[in-house]
Amino acid sequence: MEDKKTELIEESPSTLGKEIQKETGVEKETKKISKKNRVQNMLFAFITLCFCCVIFSVFLGGIVTYQSITGKELFNIEINLPSILKKDNSSNDNSEYDDEEVQVKGNSKSDKELAIEFNNEVVNLQLSLIGHFQNLGSKVNTKEIEVVDRAFSDSLGASYKATQKIKEIEVVEGGEKLQIAAENLFQFYLDVLANDYSVLVEELRLTGNISQESIDNLSEKISNNEEKFDLEFRYAQEELADKYGFQIQ
Repeated sequence: MEDKKTELIEESPSTLGKEIQKETGVEKETKKISKKNRVQNMLFAFITLCFCCVIFSVFLGGIVTYQSITGKELFNIEINLPSILKKDNSSNDNSEYDDEEVQVKGNSKSDKELAIEFNNEVVNLQLSLIGHFQNLGSKVNTKEIEVVDRAFSDSLGASYKATQKIKEIEVVEGGEKLQIAAENLFQFYLDVLANDYSVLVEELRLTGNISQESIDNLSEKISNNEEKFDLEFRYAQEELADKYGFQIQ
């Protein structure tokens, strides 16, 4: 009996130990699988979060780009910024507007200044043509056909350009009469060159000389017709000066 008890007692701890070891192995395997699943779930959640962030960033970037190009809000979405950023942006925007206002004020001119500039531009065109005529007259006295021909071509080209430019010039209010008077005067210069001076040049080319009769006839024709164009020009200048309060020198 004692031997059997001893044998039973000796066998029982051995069986129990095996059962305990078997249960411990299952628990470890279960814990291992559970831990692996948690890691996988966390990784999947992280990847999903990153993907959502990328999609949101692309969408937000598209909205900002659309608004910057069109100046319109897409879906009336307002991007809220921290107050400190709003303050900085507001001050920067105001600075830009202030700079623009200063620039506009600096570039703005009074009506009087614009009228004076218009008058001066017209007068400068006239003085340029007078300079060409004076040069042509001095060259005619040389009676050298090449010199005269070159001066004649220069004067003819300058007169034509002036008749075109006066039509394109920016006219101030009340300056229409001066523009028309200048256009008529410049056209007169062009006609004299094309119809009268050209005869003198051709005479010099054919004979090597210009007769005094031809010179007198040209001078008389210019004197008889130029005065009315000069008076029209002068009256238009004075009317413009009276309107804007400046003096003609």
